[in-house]
Amino acid sequence: MKKISLYFIFIAGLFLFPEPGRSQFNFQTSVAAETQYWCQDTEMIPVTTHPDPDFGGEVSPDGEWLAFTSKRSGNLDIWIRPLTGGSATQITTHTADDFGVTWAPDGDEIAFTSLREDADGDIWRLELGFIENRVYASGSPAKLTHHLGLDTQAAYSPDGKQLVCLSSRDGIDNIWVITLKSKNVTQITHGGKVAHPDFSPDGQWLCFTRFSQNNSHLFLKKAPNINQTYDAYTPETPLTSGLVWDNEPSWSQNSNEIVFSRISIDTNNDGVLTPSDPSAIWKIDMEKWLQSATASMESDFF
Repeated sequence: MKKISLYFIFIAGLFLFPEPGRSQFNFQTSVAAETQYWCQDTEMIPVTTHPDPDFGGEVSPDGEWLAFTSKRSGNLDIWIRPLTGGSATQITTHTADDFGVTWAPDGDEIAFTSLREDADGDIWRLELGFIENRVYASGSPAKLTHHLGLDTQAAYSPDGKQLVCLSSRDGIDNIWVITLKSKNVTQITHGGKVAHPDFSPDGQWLCFTRFSQNNSHLFLKKAPNINQTYDAYTPETPLTSGLVWDNEPSWSQNSNEIVFSRISIDTNNDGVLTPSDPSAIWKIDMEKWLQSATASMESDFF
């Protein structure tokens, strides 16, 4: 299978950048070990070509499959297809919308948000089966969250024993971690105005977005240990700062980098930065960041 370096999602379908190929990436070093990506002479290959919207693509841990949300069945459902080509299989078939799919680390299960029993959304799990070049739903989806309110943006811990999500179970949208075996829930943040939580692949950290009135930044917080009591008021540390809109962090597989979207240029000249201004892809060198932070912060935080 050809190695995939990056894939990008458009509302009309899913595209990827192949490697090797005509892709050329340039880097611009900035403050706080952050780097900006942009591409030139880039060849993009469509992965899906259906006329209805396909979005929210997630590559399986083994790199063989692409799970995504599609409206091709009349409403939003989860579909999976081989990343290197082949037919897409409809995995969820409910008349209510299913979206926001994420893979378990072993690749044998997915989690997703569904509106089938709660208009705000609950998180459901579904085991998968594989036969040759075909994937299928092994049984029926199982409801994981039962809170009457928002539960969404799920992501598994690296060991597959926990799942982090955004939930309104304390009255506002905060980040919570669910232990899958016991179904215990642990509150990670207070104060709301957060989104897009993501475990580091080494399981040590949670990165997420925190919003304010005129900007948003990435924050880092120690991940809960399944065998220890977690203090939700454990300090959270800003990774980014300034008059920017930073969002949607994603860790590299070795936990050494975080890639995220940033709005930093007032391209429409209206005098303010807003989500209507175009974003670029940036990264943070976490090795350099942690070395710098360790030298300037109390050692017991780390």
